[in-house]
Amino acid sequence: MKVTVIGSRKLDFTDQNGNHIEGIQAFVSYPSPDFEGVQVDKIFLHAEMTPTGGVRVGAEYQADYNARGKLMSFMPVK
Repeated sequence: MKVTVIGSRKLDFTDQNGNHIEGIQAFVSYPSPDFEGVQVDKIFLHAEMTPTGGVRVGAEYQADYNARGKLMSFMPVK
């Protein structure tokens, strides 16, 4: 699915179980037949899934999900 990043923030914290969490929370928009206008979502990108050069606000990305809805890749659209 092609998405446009409308906002982002870096996250770096330790959760309640002591696991270190590092990545980017990206807020994205995309057209949807169920909405008038665009639909928006929040996506968490683990550090290893973040594209080289980071995530740019206003840029388009290809977000691919598996059958269970887990984000599998997040790459810039060329």
